Amino acid sequence: MNKHKKATGFGGINRGASGIKPQAKPVTNKIKLPSGQEISLRLHTYKGREEIQKHVRVDPLNIRRPEELTREKLADIYDGIANGNQITNAIGYQGEDGLVYVVDGSRRMTCADIADSPFRIDVSDTKIEPKDAEFIVLQSDKRKAFSYLDWGHHFAGKLNELKEENPDLTQKQFAEDEGVDPALMSRYLNAITLDPVFWSVMGNNEISGRLMNRMVTLNNSLADSPVEAQQLHDKYLENIGSTSPDELTATERFDLLNRCFNQLNTKKRTISKKVEPETLWNGSTAKQKVEWKQKNSKSAVINLAGLDEALQAKIKQAVVEALA
Repeated sequence: MNKHKKATGFGGINRGASGIKPQAKPVTNKIKLPSGQEISLRLHTYKGREEIQKHVRVDPLNIRRPEELTREKLADIYDGIANGNQITNAIGYQGEDGLVYVVDGSRRMTCADIADSPFRIDVSDTKIEPKDAEFIVLQSDKRKAFSYLDWGHHFAGKLNELKEENPDLTQKQFAEDEGVDPALMSRYLNAITLDPVFWSVMGNNEISGRLMNRMVTLNNSLADSPVEAQQLHDKYLENIGSTSPDELTATERFDLLNRCFNQLNTKKRTISKKVEPETLWNGSTAKQKVEWKQKNSKSAVINLAGLDEALQAKIKQAVVEALA
């Protein structure tokens, strides 16, 4: 008998070059997931940055966006994990490529990576199916709530994929299929359309449904106004002065941003002069002409007057070709 037979880890697979090391701990837990699948989890500890970066990845189905995985935004758990005090194990599975994919625990993993500290994760040797992975992620949401942006990007990606197969799928139908209130789904999807200035001022969490609706309304007003987003942000910083944003509630930050917009928009309307349309072309009669009217710095209108369908089609084609 060969006493020096190479260890294979669990599953009878050679783990020499994989995310799971041969000395993975025995089964520590069994979980029955909503699909009926029962998975066996084995605890594994990665010693620090080098092992984490070599063997571990965040699962694509994890809702947490990379922008949320920064040192600043991990401040609530960073010190504990940096000191080796990871209270709750992450959960993941081993992929076909041998790497470990984190389903729940991307924040803990990133803290350990940044701090070069140990990272503990319970790993299933069976891939966790999408619906089950989503269930696990939703449990994670009870610990650190996902933002409107997180959910917006998550659901927008799913909706776009489904609409490729079913172009007639409506947002309302999609929301119902996902078990999400249609009004809430609308707020999620609207979140990713907001100008970045809103998230810069508001942050991503502590935003109520009512406040989210107000943000969408202000975003629409900003888009239709001559006020630039950077101007609005600068005005906000000017008005907040030495006050730390953390001293204000989300509603107070929004109210200040809204006042700044109204100040700028009123000023813009007061100093703006009526801009006459620019004539680009005159036809053989006084009624035939093409005009360009600049509404504001963000939008303009081309007016085609007295032109027959052939000329209109020619101009339309020229615009399409110019933008191709």
